[in-house]
Amino acid sequence: NSIKEEQEVITENHSGSSRGGIDVLVGVNLLREGLNLPEVSLVAILDADKEGFLRSDTALIQTIGRATRHMKGEAIFYADKYTKAMKSAIDETNRRRIKQINHNFKENMTPTTPEYDFPPDQILALADQNNENQ
Repeated sequence: NSIKEEQEVITENHSGSSRGGIDVLVGVNLLREGLNLPEVSLVAILDADKEGFLRSDTALIQTIGRATRHMKGEAIFYADKYTKAMKSAIDETNRRRIKQINHNFKENMTPTTPEYDFPPDQILALADQNNENQ
């Protein structure tokens, strides 16, 4: 499937996903394609120890980041060994978490999970625009 086809499937089912739409998305690189899905509470990275572009520290950080928009978000690495890229991604995520917690405390902010009620065609248009800018 093309990126466009994947986006169409997601946006057709996205409206109200936290109220009964999509429960699980499975895909290679699916969460890095520019869709804003704050409902994502769990990101599972299979074969996280495989070396390559999709398992570089940068790619892992970006993928982990999808779960961080959700208040109860988690990322799980499934791997047989602990790689440098995994360590780097976890260290960077922890660094960012500490920085965000300190900022929230200093500004007396209480984090919340974003909620959106965009019509599916608007979500697709935003995703298309994001892909054109990459």
